[in-house]
Amino acid sequence: MRAKEGLGAIAAAAVLGASIFAVGALHPPVPPAVQGDTLGPFNNEPAEHYAARAAASLEALGEDGLDHLALVSFTTPLSCDQAAATYEAAPRVNAIVPAALPYKDTPEPAAGASRAEVCERELQRALLSAHAASADARVVGAIITADTPTLAGIATLPDVAAVEALPADAVWGAIAVSTPRS
Repeated sequence: MRAKEGLGAIAAAAVLGASIFAVGALHPPVPPAVQGDTLGPFNNEPAEHYAARAAASLEALGEDGLDHLALVSFTTPLSCDQAAATYEAAPRVNAIVPAALPYKDTPEPAAGASRAEVCERELQRALLSAHAASADARVVGAIITADTPTLAGIATLPDVAAVEALPADAVWGAIAVSTPRS
């Protein structure tokens, strides 16, 4: 009798092992996204160096006719109305960069909302999730997608300190971003 029980236990263990193997084989793990591209100043990088590096990144694009991810850094922290006015020409706003917080993904406006309203809503969400006070909520930058002429035009605006662009093959969600200092 004990031999039958032992064989039953072995058979059950074999079925369980085969089931676990089958589930793993049918659902392999997803490899993590590699963050090879970076936007924003390096640790302790002087503002002048970052501005020069950002300008060089924009110049390196040439006139390729492609859209590029870019970080628009402001000269001082701006309200969402002011920020939205700086990136108005961009076809896509990927994220806002709240002062002293990580960037916050932003959707494009829907149902008649403006980019300033979307910025304000997402800024309040970022502040809430960080348990930060929202009395003087401002943004220090935005990550946008635009072609080279649009990025170059944005770089000339008075509220813009720098526009740093990535190559056209950079993928949103697979980049690292450091918060610009204003």
